Amino acid sequence: MELIDFDNGERIGTRGYRGNAGRKQAYLYNDELWMVKFPQSTRDLAGNHLPSYTSSPLSEYIGSQIYGALGIPVHSTVIGRCQGKIVVGCKDFTVNGELLEFSQIKNTVDEELISGSYGSSAQGERLCDVLKVMECAEAFSGMRDKVRERFWDMFVTDAFILNNDRNNGNWGLLLGRYTVGLAPVFDNGNALFNKRTVSMAGRRREDAALVKQDVFTGVSFFLDSNGHHIHPFRFMESMENKDCNEAVLRFAGRVDMDKILGVVESIPEKAWGLSVISPVQKDFYKKLLRTAWEEGIFPIAEKLRQR
Repeated sequence: MELIDFDNGERIGTRGYRGNAGRKQAYLYNDELWMVKFPQSTRDLAGNHLPSYTSSPLSEYIGSQIYGALGIPVHSTVIGRCQGKIVVGCKDFTVNGELLEFSQIKNTVDEELISGSYGSSAQGERLCDVLKVMECAEAFSGMRDKVRERFWDMFVTDAFILNNDRNNGNWGLLLGRYTVGLAPVFDNGNALFNKRTVSMAGRRREDAALVKQDVFTGVSFFLDSNGHHIHPFRFMESMENKDCNEAVLRFAGRVDMDKILGVVESIPEKAWGLSVISPVQKDFYKKLLRTAWEEGIFPIAEKLRQR
C-alpha cells in the first residue's frame, strides 16, 4: 500500500478546512493538494478511559477504502506521516469545484415542508426531514434518484463500518463551473470506535457477545419521528423503507469480505519508526466487520431476497 511522507511536501497555509474533529492542514505533494488530518486530542472529550489521541486517521483510511471496495465513489485516502504523527491524507476533491453541503441545501427548503422540531444540529436530524429535502430541494432537481441511492448506500455502509456521524455537513453536491453532481463520500473518521484504547479493544475482541454489542447497539446520526436516534441494523431489519431495502441488496451484491478484510490486513504495523496499527486493532476491526456482515447485513439481505 502507498504511504506518503507529507513532510516532503509543501504546507499551504492559505487553505483551510471545516469540521471540528481535530487539526486539518493543506499540503501540496507531487503537484496534488491533500487535506492532512491529524489524530485528535481527547483532552476535551467526554468519557472515561480514553486514549490520549483518537485513531481517527486510521478510521478515515479504513472506512474510505471500504467504500471504494464497494464501488461507491469516495475521496482518495493514504496513510502518511506529518510533523511526527501518523496522519491520513485525503485528496482535496474541491480543487476545481465547490462543496455544497446537505445542511446548506436544507436551508433552501420551505420550513413548512419539514418538521422543524428536531432540525439540523450536532445531535441529530430527523430522517423524515432528510427524505423530504431530497424530494423537494431544487438543488437535487434532475438527480433525485441518484441522491436517494447515495444516501441509502451511505446509511448501510456506515452501519457496516460503525460510523455514527454521517451528519448534514459531510455529504452533498460538488459544484463545478458548468456541472453539478454528487460529491464523493468523505469524512469517515468516526468509524470503528476511534476513541477506544488498544487495551480495551483487546479485551472486547475476546468476547463474541461484546463484539455483537458493539456492532448492534450503535445508533446513527438520524432520528425517528419521536426524536430518538435510529439503530441502523434494526431499521434495516424492519424492511420498512423500499430504498433502504434496495441499498441492502446492492451492498450484498457488491461486498467481497476477503477484499475488505485485506484492507485492514495490508496496513503496516509501523512506518517511519511510528506505530500505525497494532495486531490487536487489526484483529478487533476484522471481528467487528465480520460480525456486521455475517450476523447483520447478510441475513437481512437473505430475507429480502426470499421476500
